[in-house]
Amino acid sequence: MAARAPRHVTAAAGALLATLLATALGGCSGTPRVSTPGGDDDGILAEIGVSDVADGEVHTIKVAEVCLRDSSAGTVTAVVPDPGSGLEVRRFTVGQPADPSNGVGGAEGTLDENGLGAIAHDVLAVCDEDPPDQVHVEVTRTSPAAYSAQLTLDFVADGRRGELTNHVSLTMCAPDATEPRCASDG
Repeated sequence: MAARAPRHVTAAAGALLATLLATALGGCSGTPRVSTPGGDDDGILAEIGVSDVADGEVHTIKVAEVCLRDSSAGTVTAVVPDPGSGLEVRRFTVGQPADPSNGVGGAEGTLDENGLGAIAHDVLAVCDEDPPDQVHVEVTRTSPAAYSAQLTLDFVADGRRGELTNHVSLTMCAPDATEPRCASDG
């Protein structure tokens, strides 16, 4: 099989794979939750853009780093883009990849093809004690110019349901997309 040319991937805010701004429901101290390592107000935003995405093409993207805060057990139950975004999260996994270099935003292919096929949803890392667990999604577009301003991570921590709003925007554009957000930057 011939190798495919790399896709154009952009990152803004200097923090594509950094700890991401997040807000948890019940963000009061002492409330069991899945959180980001920096807490609920670390102030980092990121944008991920992938252009020239053919119909049905799948990408694996690291979208968050998470850990347990005031909780002994936590599970991410879903990763959800904005309604009507034109993005479909097919699968996701939580954990530490065997190869730490995995997780670069915009990797073409499925979780399996990118060495992340061991699907897990439990968060094992404890905030302020362990390296954070990584959340990777297998995502495709369902419209020519798919865009979500954020991704929501649904979770259960110590039996309590919650949401983590992850302020990382994700854009995936078809090769012939003409929308401004799909314009090539060079």
